[in-house]
Amino acid sequence: MDTMFPTAVCMSKRRRRKLSNVQLSAVESGNTTLSGIAVLRGLVGPTLFFTGLQLMPTYPILGICICYFAFVIALFEIIYEPWILRKPIHFQVGLIVILLFFSDLFTIQIFHFRDIRTIAQIVEAEAGSNIAGIKWYEQFSELRVAIHNPDEDRYRDINVIVRPDAWVYDAAIFDTPPDHCKVEKAPANGPSLMIGETKKSATSMTLYNFFGRLEMHDSAGNPYYEIATVAGYRLTCDALEPSSTVQLVFATVTLNPMSESIMRSGSQIEPGKWGFHGVELRPPPGHIVNPVEDFFGSKPTPTAVEIDGIYKYGALRHRIKRALKVAP
Repeated sequence: MDTMFPTAVCMSKRRRRKLSNVQLSAVESGNTTLSGIAVLRGLVGPTLFFTGLQLMPTYPILGICICYFAFVIALFEIIYEPWILRKPIHFQVGLIVILLFFSDLFTIQIFHFRDIRTIAQIVEAEAGSNIAGIKWYEQFSELRVAIHNPDEDRYRDINVIVRPDAWVYDAAIFDTPPDHCKVEKAPANGPSLMIGETKKSATSMTLYNFFGRLEMHDSAGNPYYEIATVAGYRLTCDALEPSSTVQLVFATVTLNPMSESIMRSGSQIEPGKWGFHGVELRPPPGHIVNPVEDFFGSKPTPTAVEIDGIYKYGALRHRIKRALKVAP
């Protein structure tokens, strides 16, 4: 009996050792699972941050709050993540310093810049002159809209629509335009006046709307073109250098009674839908049609300009949406 008892105890110890090894193996395999979860947790902060950046142009306050919340989540991960706690203390401190650096950089980009400046003004222009490639008529009123970068760094990817509260015959960039800047008609979002010289009789007319680009065609192939719009013009620039300005010149017009009558007939189109109203006009014998003199009235007096678009400063996009009063 005495010789058997120690043997039983030895066997019990061996079993305990084996059980301990099994437990240790389970913990080690569990660490692998936890590291995967830790990676997923670590992605929450960056995902929220980039989500906030995407929201900022449309919802700036919400986007900024989400970005700062992402920084807070990242800080908690650095402080309490077991994988980081098993590292030397200077590793954790380094991560905190890097996080604070990027949060400070984000704060500077958000708040430490001067907003883009704009101004609108009426300028007296002489009939018969050429202004920015536009042949000037006495029916035109020259409206200038200037967009200025007051900052010490360039603005990039500028994309804004400038819309005066008057009909516009044409628009152009005044003087020497900055590199990679251009202006073009904005997508149609309201009435437009188009004319065509019908050299051949047509049996049908069709208006095409290619995502805001209007084209008129008839069965005889006569050309049509737009002579006045209220949609405004789009300015795009790859970059606007520090302390530089881009000026737009608008040839604003009014419609004469005949044109207004045509537009009133077209206003019967159901709201929210596209359509057109066509009128065939026969000029007196020997009369040469001039779109400006035959369809426009006296000089207008624009009073306001709407500017709507985005631009990029640093790594962030900013929204510009404002209404300017036109200076006399």
